[in-house]
Amino acid sequence: MTDRYSMREAREVLKTNEKSLKAWMRKEGIEPQIDLMDERKKYITRAQVEQLARRHGRTLPEEHEEGAPSALPSVEALAAHITMTQQVLERRIDQVGQEEEKEDDQGKGTEAAPDLRPTSHIRAGASSFPESHGIREQVREDTGGARPVAIQ
Repeated sequence: MTDRYSMREAREVLKTNEKSLKAWMRKEGIEPQIDLMDERKKYITRAQVEQLARRHGRTLPEEHEEGAPSALPSVEALAAHITMTQQVLERRIDQVGQEEEKEDDQGKGTEAAPDLRPTSHIRAGASSFPESHGIREQVREDTGGARPVAIQ
């Protein structure tokens, strides 16, 4: 059984947010205790959490005795889950195999079709770009050839 709750744990079991928990604690006059091992951590006791739960109409989850396992799924439930997962995987493997066979059948005897899309649109605006941005070719004597330079 838990004797004390960190502020986060208290928020979780009371199903509230940090701001509300602090307001509730202030209203009830509850001061959180400081953890001796880590002064940054604060906690409140089980009795204080129960007091807040009663005051604000909250029910706390059942506490299990120390060392007792918490609510674990039964062996039957786990076996059913494993069986279902196995069936899902087998169906998916069959689907992938069928898709691969279909792709192989479609690919036999045919070569990849060449890309016949027109490329004239690529070259169409290429020569007008420099001119539209104020760039014209000008012979530069220091390089001995024509290079595009911006002329204002």
